[in-house]
Amino acid sequence: MDITEQVLKDNSGRRPEMLLRKWVKMKANAFTFLRGTAPLGQRILHEALPQKLWSQSPTAWLCGDAHPENAGTYRGWDRQVYFDINDFDESVRASVLWDIGRAGTALSFIDAALVEPFLAAYREALLGGKALAYTPATKAASSITLQLLEQVSERKRADFLEEHTRDGKLLIVPDHTFALSKEEKALALSLFKSWAATQPEPQIYKVYDVTGRLAGNGSLGVPRYVFLVKGRKQPHIIDAKLAAGPALRDLAGGQPAWSCEAERVATAQRQLQYMPILDLGWHRLPTGESYLMKELQPLADRITLERLLKRDQRAFVGDWAKLLAGCHIRGSGWKGASTLDSLQTWAAEFQPRSLLGAVKASKQQTVEAWRSFCKHPPA
Repeated sequence: MDITEQVLKDNSGRRPEMLLRKWVKMKANAFTFLRGTAPLGQRILHEALPQKLWSQSPTAWLCGDAHPENAGTYRGWDRQVYFDINDFDESVRASVLWDIGRAGTALSFIDAALVEPFLAAYREALLGGKALAYTPATKAASSITLQLLEQVSERKRADFLEEHTRDGKLLIVPDHTFALSKEEKALALSLFKSWAATQPEPQIYKVYDVTGRLAGNGSLGVPRYVFLVKGRKQPHIIDAKLAAGPALRDLAGGQPAWSCEAERVATAQRQLQYMPILDLGWHRLPTGESYLMKELQPLADRITLERLLKRDQRAFVGDWAKLLAGCHIRGSGWKGASTLDSLQTWAAEFQPRSLLGAVKASKQQTVEAWRSFCKHPPA
């Protein structure tokens, strides 16, 4: 099976018109190709890493698609602002090498000199055994992370609504939202109403408007909607995204039983974040399909590593490595993952440089796959 055939297979069942957008993004450069092809990227990584490293590594509950933009700000259950890993669509129980290997590959596209400091910071955090929280008051975070936390803390819901709505309707913003057909709008509303009926206060979820949503790279083409709803005191915007199977489904080995994919994602996120995100839930339809439900927050934001100065890149990479280690620490011993003792024993022997050759090979193979994809794109 050639690269394009693999990519098409990995994206089967998605909206054809949205996949056209995804192909354009993936052709832009090898890094966006990496972002958009998690299953292929993990297969490449599996081949690049020596078997000896796999056999010696402990298991953890993974982010599953570790790259710098899968960390960001949000409001937690305690209504405080946090910066943490915030995307668990691909979360599974598997070797820690999947996360740190993919993270290293992603960093190598930005600056190969960042890979070893990242791995060293991850190792140090595991040895410390303490999962950190980054808030506006956390002095352990870098200045660039604290700056973002302070900025988002000032944002107001009223301004957020003004930016995304007009006259009680959601704005159609090119490359972000799109109008739904009459048939799909009816399906989306049926989904939402069945979920709202299960909530403690269903009356606050009266729908004013609904649109389709375009977001992310890897998940582009997956059915996704945004709903403008009544709320308690002022309108809220709720995001609903179909939960697909994880990229590591065929490589991670046996997994716990979940009632649906959305339960897997939401449960992992609640377990692995320092403070779970506010208003996160899931809903399973009679068809077996399931959706991740969450409120779109005014505080949500992230850091684009490529745009930072070199000194800030290195500092932020240290923050991100500690967050990823914290995710693995919080999942230690949960549902069959390795214990914290096992993680720390492995970390004590782990040499960051032992992964550099494999990360370089993973990058090279990703570039070759991207070139093949560009040469023979989907029809």
